[in-house]
Amino acid sequence: MKNFLIIGLLCLFGADSYCPLQATPAAIPDKEEKEAVQQEIIKRVQARRFRIRITEAAGSYSTSGLEDGSVAIQDSLFICNLPYYGKMRGMVTDPSQLSLNFESPTIDYISSIIYDGTSKILFDAVKRNEHFVIYIEISPEGEAKVTVRSDQRTPASYSGEFEF
Repeated sequence: MKNFLIIGLLCLFGADSYCPLQATPAAIPDKEEKEAVQQEIIKRVQARRFRIRITEAAGSYSTSGLEDGSVAIQDSLFICNLPYYGKMRGMVTDPSQLSLNFESPTIDYISSIIYDGTSKILFDAVKRNEHFVIYIEISPEGEAKVTVRSDQRTPASYSGEFEF
């Protein structure tokens, strides 16, 4: 009982190294570190130089092939490497048309940062004769959602992580 009283008094009066119940600094997320991550995301989105690693396709029955899934913006170029699990609106004669693996200039790139630090990006892209509208949302922690809409396919949604 006496030992518990001594430990309690040491904890109360600032002897942190003696208090076994106190959380270690590594276990507590550093506010400055979170702010630095958020600022880096904002900086890269505004500079149009970022990459998102895709880890999941919404509505897919198989996650195979997602190890290499990604979308990236390099200046004014959109680089898309995604599997597609939706339906085409027309007859597909070439199986390579199903994939979303292409590079295209970004058209009408718009980015905004909302009050909580979430980055929202909207732009258009073209693959052959197909028009895409891409919407990307990146949380301050680096979690990302990508929605791809097309004039020739059903919409597809993906989730992943911002790469540093």
